[in-house]
Amino acid sequence: MFRKKIFFVLFIVLIFASCVKKSNRKLGVDYYKMSSFELEEGRADTRTYRKSLNYINKALNQDFRAEYLAHKATLLFLLGKEQDSLDCFSQALKMPVGPSIRAEILNNYACLIAKTGDKKNALKLFGQLEGDKNYLTPEVALVNQAKIYYEGADYENARKKLCRAVSVAPDYVDAHYYLGLVCYALRDYEIAMISARKAISLEPEHEGAKLLLNWCS
Repeated sequence: MFRKKIFFVLFIVLIFASCVKKSNRKLGVDYYKMSSFELEEGRADTRTYRKSLNYINKALNQDFRAEYLAHKATLLFLLGKEQDSLDCFSQALKMPVGPSIRAEILNNYACLIAKTGDKKNALKLFGQLEGDKNYLTPEVALVNQAKIYYEGADYENARKKLCRAVSVAPDYVDAHYYLGLVCYALRDYEIAMISARKAISLEPEHEGAKLLLNWCS
């Protein structure tokens, strides 16, 4: 009888522990959603970033996940804390995570190091993602490479990447817009105009594409 009581108590404790763990995980998801909501609905300013960072820290306290850590890394970068951001990304990439999530984290990390000036390694990472079957949006990696080439006035390589992006994802607005910019820089005004019009057809209020169309007219 005594053994049965002990078993029953242990069984209740295990159930309770399991419920707490699930509850914490759900709470973490809620805090992550609140952090993301701040960025979507708030202004792009320090106050918004700090509020979002506060929520993601709470999410991490409930459930220490690589994707939450990568989200925090992006916010730290937006707040001007580059080294802390890099440290968070480095930690996130060492954690066990699914291949598709890891690919998304690598994309965000590559964007960060590109902005810090490490264009060479950023291009290398984007190039890897371009051919990674676990990365579900290769057109994003292609456009990100094209942006780096464009900023370095390497318009031919930028155009090659953007033409591939348009082929992979015909409805990707950014691909058409940046292809228009690159073609304009190459003085291929006809293709620049076509690309601008395509971007506007996909996103009628795209101010950049409208301005580009005026340049070509």
